[in-house]
Amino acid sequence: MAFVGPNNSGKSATLKSISHCIERGKDSRYALPVVSVSIATSGTSQDFKEMILSALTPVNRGYLAYKNDGTTNVDQLEYMWSSKQLKVLSDFLCRTIYTTDRLALLGDTKRIPITAKPYLPIHHMLTNRNFEQQINGIFREAFGKDLIVNHGSGENIELRVGLKPKSEYGHDRVSRDYVEQVEQCPNLTNEGDGIRSFAGVIVNLLAPAATITLLDEPETFLHPPQSRLLGRILAREHKADAQLFVATHSGDILRGLIDVDNPRLRIIRLQRNGDIASIRELNAQDTRKYWKDPLIRYSNILDGIFHEKVVLCEGDSDNRFYAAILDTIWSMKGKDLRRPDVMFAHCGGKSRLPMVVEALRQLGVPVAVIADFDILNNEYPLRDIAQHLGVAWADIEKHWRIIKDEIEKNKPPLDKNGLRDAINKIIDESTATTLTSKSRNLIENELKRSSLWSEAKRLGKRYIPSGDASSHANQLFDKLEVAGLHIVPVGEVEGWVKEVGNHGPQWVAKVLETIDLRGENLKDARSFVEKITGSQ
Repeated sequence: MAFVGPNNSGKSATLKSISHCIERGKDSRYALPVVSVSIATSGTSQDFKEMILSALTPVNRGYLAYKNDGTTNVDQLEYMWSSKQLKVLSDFLCRTIYTTDRLALLGDTKRIPITAKPYLPIHHMLTNRNFEQQINGIFREAFGKDLIVNHGSGENIELRVGLKPKSEYGHDRVSRDYVEQVEQCPNLTNEGDGIRSFAGVIVNLLAPAATITLLDEPETFLHPPQSRLLGRILAREHKADAQLFVATHSGDILRGLIDVDNPRLRIIRLQRNGDIASIRELNAQDTRKYWKDPLIRYSNILDGIFHEKVVLCEGDSDNRFYAAILDTIWSMKGKDLRRPDVMFAHCGGKSRLPMVVEALRQLGVPVAVIADFDILNNEYPLRDIAQHLGVAWADIEKHWRIIKDEIEKNKPPLDKNGLRDAINKIIDESTATTLTSKSRNLIENELKRSSLWSEAKRLGKRYIPSGDASSHANQLFDKLEVAGLHIVPVGEVEGWVKEVGNHGPQWVAKVLETIDLRGENLKDARSFVEKITGSQ
């Protein structure tokens, strides 16, 4: 189970609450996000006692060691079973991997006799060759190196990073020359934080005994490729008879988890509005459905899960312009106000908007959509977008049809003869012997003008005739805006700055380089973005 959501939404607090409830049960003295945990059991108290006795080492009469300095009385096992409170054994059966102590997880730990029962995860690296090989395989996959136990290290368990020497007769892991070769490899404690954190996570996650693991922000100290790989490992290597709860703020960890297509994966998104927390789940079946779409799989749209709001645009140029406008708005407001946690993302066109809106809304992500004016040209995808945002098509269909019919009653701005004359004029006025890019752009603009909806897109709401159609347009725009669909009133993003030529990437690059976004001529654009992002 993966807990995701914006900053301060309660992801880490949820893990700590689960740990608290497992150890102590419900305790009214503490205000916790999780007020109770249901612990399922099978078998009898005697079975439980035998399992614990087989896993822990007796240290004296009636006591068992479960960590370096911890013991528990055998007589307490019956109470733990009947009360479903693990008490001190929660450290043994419920493993917690928090960010605050991750770098020390594989630090100085005293060795145990080779015949003793391991009670710490690192002990299994010493006593369990199959486990050591499993960890080595994963570590090599991530870093191209082995994580090697130094069997000649003295009283403390020591891990080295490098290429493991070949083991053969007379030259095995306890022989002098083998140990000398191992000791030429760097000590794990002297490696970077990323390697140490990764090693601590995988050893503590995969070591036997624990049936519940609570892992907080596994991406800490890791580069994005390593985070994604770790996500895959968590989903791929996690034991089938155990539970893993992960709190993450990383799209790479989440993508790695989803890559494996583990049917047990559940994504829980937390969001806090004041003192009220909301929870939404995306189950494995729905995750699989959305993950098949290349746009979600290979773009950054999934990162919207970690923001308080996502604004979806048709293209990257729209995305960049509106994000820059929001930055400008906040630079004008001063430094003592909290900037809204808004992510802008583009879908590569209108047709992909409905699917992305549906996916994000299912996880409870507040979504707004910015669409060009020609979204009104066809029933779809307008209808799907509106419905995914909670607007019934029956409530807006009449408005839409009246607007569409009025627009399509207009005569095309240029007839065939007029279009031919305009193109000939462009060619005649050019002194070049070949068609220049400037002339080509001018001709393309004339061709667009010959289309009703191209001209409507160029002019926006100004293209709608006054009277009944204009009234219906206002009603339609109002209903859609309340739900989160904002149709560009000037037609398209280029309509905000008409004095700059070109289109798309060239247009937005020129605007951001040469135009003062604080200027009076962009006041309406700033108001448009303020309304969408809640920045008023």
